[in-house]
Amino acid sequence: MSFAVLIVAMYKKILTLLIFEIIYCGAFSQTGAIRGTVYDGETGETMIGANVYISGTTTGKMTDLDGKYSLEGLAAGTYTIKGSFIGFDEVSQEVTLEDGEIFILDITLGEAPIEIDVVQIEAKASTNNEQAVLTRQKKSAVVLDGISASQISKSGDSDAAGALKRVTGISVEGGKYVYVRGLGDRYSKTLVNGAQVPGLDPNRNTVQMDLFPTQLVDNIVVYKTFSADLPGDFTGGLVDISTKDFPERFTLQFGAQIGANTNATMNKNFLGLKGGSTDWLAIGVKNRAVPDFPRPIPTDGQAVADPAAGTQLYETTRSFERDWIFTNKRPPLNHRIGFAIGNQKKLFGKPIGYVFGLTYKREWNYYQGGQTNRYTLPSVGASALTRELILSDEQGSDMVLWGALFNTSYKISNNSKIAINLMHNRTMEKTARYQSGFKPADDVDLRYETNTWWYEERSLSTAQLKGEHVMGKTEFIWFSNFAVSIMDQPDLHFFTSGYRVFGDDTIHTIEPSIGQVPSRYWRDMTEYNVDNSLKFTTPFKLKNGGKGNVKYGAGYLFKDRDFGEEQYRFNNNTRAYDGIPNDYFADTNLLGYTVPIDPADRNGVFVNQFPSQANNYVATQHVAAGYISTELPLKENLKLILGARYEFTKIDLINGQDTTANLQNNDVLPSVTLNYGLNEKTNLRFAYTRTLARPTFRELAPFASFSFIGDFILVGNPDLVRTTIDNVDFRYEVFPNFGEIFSVGAFYKHFTNPIERTFNITSVNPELTYRNVDKADLVGAELEIRKNFSFLSDKPAAENFAFGFNASYIYTRVDIDSAEFVAIKALNPDAKPVRSMFGQSPFLINFLLTYQNKKGTSANLSFNVQGRQVSVIGFKGNPNIFQNPIPLLNFTLDQELKKGWSIRFTATNILNSIDKQIQPYNNINYVYQANRNGAEINFGVKYVIK
Repeated sequence: MSFAVLIVAMYKKILTLLIFEIIYCGAFSQTGAIRGTVYDGETGETMIGANVYISGTTTGKMTDLDGKYSLEGLAAGTYTIKGSFIGFDEVSQEVTLEDGEIFILDITLGEAPIEIDVVQIEAKASTNNEQAVLTRQKKSAVVLDGISASQISKSGDSDAAGALKRVTGISVEGGKYVYVRGLGDRYSKTLVNGAQVPGLDPNRNTVQMDLFPTQLVDNIVVYKTFSADLPGDFTGGLVDISTKDFPERFTLQFGAQIGANTNATMNKNFLGLKGGSTDWLAIGVKNRAVPDFPRPIPTDGQAVADPAAGTQLYETTRSFERDWIFTNKRPPLNHRIGFAIGNQKKLFGKPIGYVFGLTYKREWNYYQGGQTNRYTLPSVGASALTRELILSDEQGSDMVLWGALFNTSYKISNNSKIAINLMHNRTMEKTARYQSGFKPADDVDLRYETNTWWYEERSLSTAQLKGEHVMGKTEFIWFSNFAVSIMDQPDLHFFTSGYRVFGDDTIHTIEPSIGQVPSRYWRDMTEYNVDNSLKFTTPFKLKNGGKGNVKYGAGYLFKDRDFGEEQYRFNNNTRAYDGIPNDYFADTNLLGYTVPIDPADRNGVFVNQFPSQANNYVATQHVAAGYISTELPLKENLKLILGARYEFTKIDLINGQDTTANLQNNDVLPSVTLNYGLNEKTNLRFAYTRTLARPTFRELAPFASFSFIGDFILVGNPDLVRTTIDNVDFRYEVFPNFGEIFSVGAFYKHFTNPIERTFNITSVNPELTYRNVDKADLVGAELEIRKNFSFLSDKPAAENFAFGFNASYIYTRVDIDSAEFVAIKALNPDAKPVRSMFGQSPFLINFLLTYQNKKGTSANLSFNVQGRQVSVIGFKGNPNIFQNPIPLLNFTLDQELKKGWSIRFTATNILNSIDKQIQPYNNINYVYQANRNGAEINFGVKYVIK
């Protein structure tokens, strides 16, 4: 049977089983089974080749490469199950099996006091609970932290971004972007099931973490030190998201949740947008497509000279949707729903497992009374900043997130399996924003209004084919992963105007000196990733009894991005504006309403397509890699891990103006790690590694973009080079008891040619760009504690309580670009030639208090806060803008009921903390941006069949 025919047959069989089980819930099986996993009691890892059998019979199985076994076709009755392995004590367990039941029995083998060199045990760690993640952390050759599905459930976070905030040394910016150890997203990397996936934001390097519903996540691991078998282009951290794996027996889960936001839910003043009938599915791009009209669009001069051109310009202008008003509908309750089904069956006599999951979430957020202000330093030694813009700020948003997952794994033999992992996640965000106030920089009497209509869709689809095989003593893992990310911003439009009041009269104006004329944008980005990997691990044993291994492999990554933008501006020739946007676009107000156009009266609104060739680009990246590393047992408890990774990189980018960027590098990245086990529960770790950070496509693309809220224009730089980073890490960690940890660590990073956002001093208007500066340094420390309260009291109730605490302190210093520093000194003579790295938080704190009893009651209180960080770099000596800390306090309460039911209550952002950016100067904190997003309460119910 060919491989392709096997795959097709697997899919047909799985689909049949899935449909059958959803309808019948697998109720017709009359024989039972005993399944489970065999663990090494010393390491907590799973064991290949262990024997599991029914005492007094010949029925038995040997565990596979995942350490799993399955005794099938058993009638109801009582059985004595025994587990054994050469060099380990045999264990036995009595099991009473009911008719048709699948009983899960995990076996832990304790090592016997003998040394027999017969079989080298290879292991695959279980990853779906807190202890499993701690075990992986304890046994890992590199410094890592993680969070399991059970921990995510305790915190009540709905997506991976919220969950990651609980991990030591991690902050999340904007609810989406991960910063590890104070380093921005360009120094982080994201994997899904071990494979690289593309991001969805053209201006960012990493994946937006709010795209992954936690219901589909098994665990998240963050690698903080590099090893040769990992990609070399991360410095802060490598985030690996593992999706749900199939269960040992039939499982069906269903959950639903409703909730309210104190600002948004049922608020009659909610600021919203009209939408399409499929917006709730995050499928609304077609409803907002660019109108179909003849190209090119005539100019207003051509329209005056030629009646046919005048008619064409008029029809083109009126072909755009012209409903420029907000809505004020009361948002309903936030809601969330999830469904999952999984099982393990037989296909062609071999075990096959699958899991299918579907999750959907929709929520509304709103604030009013926010502030948007802009200030400048008027002169050298000025006592105060000058106000340039003072706006009140109101915003409403409607957000949809849904995801689907299908994973299946087929065991060809005990030593070989293949897996297919499919995932599709999709999100929609629809935002209405109204800002009004004064613009003293232009005219102290000028009042200013700006309206924003924002619709964005993002999707990420991945398909992975993966194989795991044991050949003799060598473990061989391979995968081929295809991923596509799509970002669409259809009909993103803005209307900015000013007005002055003269007694009882109000005069409205629309002109470029006040703000950009009414404009509409269509932006889209598609990026394809193909990631292929081969990994080999061969264990060995030294004459002194020490166990080590050699790892080697290769990989190839290909990226292809296509980014496009169309921009249309609606100019006017002195046509009056009455303050109502819809009237401004009325038929009678358009140029060409009367044809032919009177050359003496050319008043009217007309559209023109703004030249945007420079804002379109295509880019490709090729990375070919090979590596080798070895784990050497220098002494009984001392291991040395030596490795080197070679990466060849080629990046090509071309934009609509034929401006190109070409990078080609050959890099050898060494890694040296020493792990010393002081005892069975305590580790000392030291590591030196070299990593790199390549320029992103956006950083290289020389086009101008801005965020339309008074921020600066951002232009890429095709002359950037990659950054190299030398990393030193030290960690002391203790694992006192089950589920407990105490660790303290320190780290240092030196950057050569780091890429920083700086100002282009040759530009007339404030303009940000990217430049390589000479160097930067980062130093920090981390502390983590997870402890059960049983040490405080001998009473059993004390064991129901536990707490977790982690904190990080980070200091960074980066050189300011020399040309920019000259301009800064001209306005601020006391300025220093260094500053903190952009987006870096000086400290991060997390606290978790948990309670769980045997009656199925659990409660969790979590707190998160991060220090003040640079969010906007000040222009030519103006003070930098900082994001103030936002303390977050969440609470969850769960109660198990009978027959698989459970209920949940959650409260998030209980403090309703203010989200504020400030511009400090002369002991005054000027408010740059501020709003409160509201607290949320949620009630949910869950039903599980096992």
